[in-house]
Amino acid sequence: MDRSKTFLDHLPLKTYRRIQSFCNGGFNKGKILLFGDYMLDHYVYGCVERISPEAPVPVVKFQEEKFVPGGAGNVIANLVGLGISVCALGRLGTDIYGKKLKDIFDDMGVDTSYLYNLGNTTLKTRIIGDKRQQMLRLDNDIIVSPSEKEIGNIETNLIKMIQKERIIVLPRNET
Repeated sequence: MDRSKTFLDHLPLKTYRRIQSFCNGGFNKGKILLFGDYMLDHYVYGCVERISPEAPVPVVKFQEEKFVPGGAGNVIANLVGLGISVCALGRLGTDIYGKKLKDIFDDMGVDTSYLYNLGNTTLKTRIIGDKRQQMLRLDNDIIVSPSEKEIGNIETNLIKMIQKERIIVLPRNET
């Protein structure tokens, strides 16, 4: 595989013009492919009534919880909220949180056919106390690197999406 070429090198002129049209206000004419890190944000709400006798920490009495897409999933939720059709490309875990996130995407009408399952889904749990004060964040993010085959599948899917003339959003590079 020639790693010196970028995906843009394979972009037909027709697709490039469609991207220009999209950027000039054609949001309802295309579908965005979002390639990124998908995670699930878990919010636990409660009230603080006392301090624990075990340690000087507040005891939060559970009231409610909610799950929402995080990371690139948050971007998808915002795009869908704007009425834009979205296709997700990336990794979901094989755990219950991956299934929950996929179900949320399905309920939103997101095309999830390019998501693949590997490892665990990143879960960020926030404990929210009185007056909506975040008290703690617990991260469960065991990263499993994709194999060469999975990387090849991702590249193949990106090329397919370009050929279908969809807009591609790639994640920012954090080094």
